[in-house]
Amino acid sequence: MTHQTPNESDEIGLCFISDSRDFPMIYNFSMARMRKACPKGPRILEEEVGRNIRLDGMDPFGEDESVAFQLIRNMLNGENNVIRGIKVPISTRMLFYMSELFIWLGNIASIKLFVPRNTISGLIDGIIHKAGSLNRVPEWPLLAIVAQRCEIPGFTKQCRDVLGLFCSSGDKEVPEKLRGRLSVREWDLVKSLELMCEEVHTIRRSYMERIFEALRILCFQPTPQKFQNAMTDIDRDELNLMDTERSAMLLGMWPCSKCEGIPTGDLQRELMQMVPWFTSPGSYLGSVEVLLNLLRQAEVNIRVHKDGPDCNQLRHFCKFLLQKVTSEANIS
Repeated sequence: MTHQTPNESDEIGLCFISDSRDFPMIYNFSMARMRKACPKGPRILEEEVGRNIRLDGMDPFGEDESVAFQLIRNMLNGENNVIRGIKVPISTRMLFYMSELFIWLGNIASIKLFVPRNTISGLIDGIIHKAGSLNRVPEWPLLAIVAQRCEIPGFTKQCRDVLGLFCSSGDKEVPEKLRGRLSVREWDLVKSLELMCEEVHTIRRSYMERIFEALRILCFQPTPQKFQNAMTDIDRDELNLMDTERSAMLLGMWPCSKCEGIPTGDLQRELMQMVPWFTSPGSYLGSVEVLLNLLRQAEVNIRVHKDGPDCNQLRHFCKFLLQKVTSEANIS
């Protein structure tokens, strides 16, 4: 069965079905481009025309899938603006389904003549920029699949930076709590990427060392008047002001004009109760995410239950960490 228009005689309509409909959805493809760019193009045109095509995990009637088909069509047609005609924001699933279509067409490498690598990289960057950070992107592990299929350099490192926030000491696989609404097949694809490695645990330990170092400074120099001295008393070689992440972690506790000091005894007792590892970060085996929740609870206890100051350095510090990881950011 072919579906052509007088102005698009090179196009052919292929029928895609799903379990939710009794009739197919038809998407048009350029036959010349499919033959030239797609390894499976000739076979698809020979064997699938007139048949109902089912793609695992995709509903051809879905909005995300529809956009994915449009992206593929624009790319195969050599459009300079691959999102031309798309009226909705590009989402993680749209790019994932686009990569699924690449696989169906044969091999993404063969389409690079029509799809510059920085095109897809730019779409991924746009999604992350809108969310604020990778870990805040709904279903962000799917982007790891897209990036690896498209051979986008550097993205695996970004994923491992995020995993360093959510993994525990003994984790050997991507933590299950990052799965969200991913299907079994999608989650298996994520786990097959081998994102978890020693580098992730090194990143986690680095976060922990900076967090606990900042807590020790806060614990022994809790007032705004003494906080600056706590900073200057640190060996400059040890602090290394060029280490922007470490410096930012410490400066994240810098008091505002409304900050009041936390009584040293109250702070130490609360930390010992909620975060008993604060004097020995190596003994803490959990994740940065869990640690943040404990610190936030300690801050609330000090502020509410013990008539502590409404604004204090620990609250500043928790807000700073919240920018990196929140309880909701990793769940779709």
